[in-house]
Amino acid sequence: MLDLSKSIIRVIKRKISFFQIDKTVFNDTRLSLQAKGLMMLILLLPDTWEFNETFFNLAKNNDPEEIYSGMDELVRYGYIIPIDSKDNGISQIETYLAE
Repeated sequence: MLDLSKSIIRVIKRKISFFQIDKTVFNDTRLSLQAKGLMMLILLLPDTWEFNETFFNLAKNNDPEEIYSGMDELVRYGYIIPIDSKDNGISQIETYLAE
């Protein structure tokens, strides 16, 4: 039998990055699991990312209606804040995330 009291145990570290997140959104009982998972996915994306068809490729196992439903929840409870803006006369919506 191996005597672990004299062994040095090292953790095998992965060469991938990690991030920290405020867990408020995950403790919010008003949100569905779908909305919480969507928020996690959105927070993993780079700041320059835009919500478009590429997003649906990332979440390809989900129906787009489920994604919109989760987004609606996040908007309703203040985690996603859409702001209308105009750029050279073209109307667009900028989206801000609140953690």
